[in-house]
Amino acid sequence: MRAAPPKIASTTARERSWAGRFLGKIGVFFSHSETRVVAFGERFIVIAKERMMFAFPLDPQDLFTERAAQMNKWGIPRATILRMQDAITDAWSDGPGGWTHEWSKEARSAELEDRWLLAAALYGAARFPVACTESRREALRKQVECYVRASPSFPCAFERLEFSIRTTDGVQHVPAHFFSPLHVSAADKLPVVLLSGGVDTY
Repeated sequence: MRAAPPKIASTTARERSWAGRFLGKIGVFFSHSETRVVAFGERFIVIAKERMMFAFPLDPQDLFTERAAQMNKWGIPRATILRMQDAITDAWSDGPGGWTHEWSKEARSAELEDRWLLAAALYGAARFPVACTESRREALRKQVECYVRASPSFPCAFERLEFSIRTTDGVQHVPAHFFSPLHVSAADKLPVVLLSGGVDTY
């Protein structure tokens, strides 16, 4: 039986979280926000020292109830979601039955079949809802890697860049995905859409 998380009365956590999602058939993405975290009742929030994200009491079945339709829109087949729902019994365990373990195993199968966009979506599910453990951070890394590998199949031009932005906390590295129509020149005047979201739009 897992030990209950330590009680933390009130604390501030940095959970830098940038999320991007390209609408249509192209996918899902990254992670990095500043938020205040308060303990609820007698137990609750564990702060991960390295990235300052947190784990919290969570029934994985509640996640499926809330997020199954969203995952399906990411491109994960409904049959796969139902199979994962049967297999997953713990939200935070890294062993069999654990959320990240089972989704990552499914993602590796998609990788072996060179189904990179599906693998990216599956790794995205694996690190949901927050990248607060080493296994979830690895799932996030693999999510981005598979997404980039899938990009040659996109019906548009794609480029992943990283910007270095100086803030009061030092230099922050912010990734961005650029999508543009094929066969355009620098002289073409095109509209620009900027899209950023929170954890729900990973």
